[in-house]
Amino acid sequence: MEQFRFNLKVAEDLYLAMPMYVDKVAEKLFEVLNSDREHIGKYLDFVEKTQTIEDERAFIASQLNDQAAGKSYLYLIIYQGNLVGTINYHFVNHQHGRAEIGYWLHSAYTGKGLISRCVNAMLTIGFESLGFNRIDLYADVENVPSNAVATRTGFKFNALQPAQVKMHGQFRDMNQYIMLKSDYEFSKED
Repeated sequence: MEQFRFNLKVAEDLYLAMPMYVDKVAEKLFEVLNSDREHIGKYLDFVEKTQTIEDERAFIASQLNDQAAGKSYLYLIIYQGNLVGTINYHFVNHQHGRAEIGYWLHSAYTGKGLISRCVNAMLTIGFESLGFNRIDLYADVENVPSNAVATRTGFKFNALQPAQVKMHGQFRDMNQYIMLKSDYEFSKED
C-alpha cells in the first residue's frame, strides 16, 4: 500500500486510503471500474466518460489537485488488500462547512456493509478533522441500496429533488439526505 498517502483502518481488513501516485492508482482503479461497468454505471455518469486508463489518470490527477486546494477528498476503499471502490467528499465549501459525499463499490463486494462502515468513517473525518457542519448525500430514487446506506448511517431525508441529474440521456430524481454535525454528535452519545 505504498502508493497511498495514508491508510485509515475502518474495520478488520477494511481501510480508506488516500491516493498519492497517479499512475499506480489509476491503473488499478480503471481495472476495477472496467470489470463492473454495468453495475457502477447504472447510477453514476462518470463511468461512460472513463473509457481509457488515460481518462482515469486525468481523473486522479484532478482529484489530487482539488484535494491540495481543499475542494474534494478522495479515498480508495481497500478490502482484504483489494481496491474495491472509492468514497469521496466533493463540492466542498470550507467557508460554510459543507460537503457532499459520494461512493461506489464493485458489485462483488456489495451486501457486506462495507459502504456503511466507510460512510461512518468519512463522517468522523468530515466532522472531526475537516470541520464540516453539514454533509449532504444524494441517492437516485431507484437506487435502493444507496438510500438504505443513507438511513442506516443516520442521515435524515430532506427532500426529493426532481430532475436533479441527467443520466444516460434522461433526467433523474434524487433523494437528498443531510447529516448535521449536531446530529452526528448526538448519535455518538447513544
